[in-house]
Amino acid sequence: MKNQIYNILSLLMGALCASCATQYHVEGITDRGMLEGKMLYVKVFDKDEMVTIDSCQVRHGQLSFTGELDTTKFVTIYMDDQYVGPLVLEEGNINVSLNELQSEIKGSPLNDSLNVFLAEFQRCVRQRMQLGEEYQRCQKNSVQLILDGYSEEETRTMCEDKMNEVMDRLAALDAEQDILETNFIVRNSNNILGPGVFMLMTWKHAYPYLTPQIDEILVRSYPYLKEHPYVKSYVDAAKKNMEQMRQ
Repeated sequence: MKNQIYNILSLLMGALCASCATQYHVEGITDRGMLEGKMLYVKVFDKDEMVTIDSCQVRHGQLSFTGELDTTKFVTIYMDDQYVGPLVLEEGNINVSLNELQSEIKGSPLNDSLNVFLAEFQRCVRQRMQLGEEYQRCQKNSVQLILDGYSEEETRTMCEDKMNEVMDRLAALDAEQDILETNFIVRNSNNILGPGVFMLMTWKHAYPYLTPQIDEILVRSYPYLKEHPYVKSYVDAAKKNMEQMRQ
C-alpha cells in the first residue's frame, strides 16, 4: 500500500514538474547561401564552455528549433564553429531572419529588446566598413598622386586632411559603439540580456583583460550580472592576467 502511494505521488510530482517546463519555438528564414543544407547548432555557456542544446538543418532557406525550457537562456547559433548570431530562448513563438545585411529576432519581450540593440550595433558595423573603405581610397589616391609626379609633401597636403577626417569619424563611431554596448548591458544587468551581450562584447578580446568600459559596466550594474558564471569567470581571469602583466 505504501509503495502504491509512493508511486502515485511520484507520478503526480513528475506530471507537476513537466507542467512547469515551458516550450520554446523558433522559426526562421535565411537568404545566406552558405547556410543552405548546413546544420545549425544552438549553444549555451555552461561550466566555462559552449554546450550544444539544440540543432537543425537549413532546408530551402528555413530553420526551426523547438524544445523544453526550464529557464530563460541567452544562446548563440553556430554553423559548425562559425558564429551566426545570438538569440534568447524564452517561452513563446520566436521569429528569426538571418539576412546577408542584417539579422532580426522578434516575437518575445527579451528578443524584441535584443533586436533593437542589434539593429543599432549592425548600423555601427556597416558605417565602420564604409569608413574603412573610404580610408583605403584615400591611401590609394595618395599613391596615385605620387605616381603622377607629385611630391610627398604635395601629396600629404592634398590627402592628409581627408584621412584625418576619416580617422576622427572612426574614433567617434568607436565611442558611440562603446556607449551603446555599455548602456544596454547596464540597463539589462538584472536579466539574461546583460551577461549575454557582455559575452558577445568580450569575445573580440584575444584574452581576458579589463578596460575602462568593462570597469564602468561592473560599477553601474546589478549584482545579477557580476555573479553570472561567464562574467565572473571573465573578470577573475582578467584580474589574474593584469596581475601577471604588472610583475
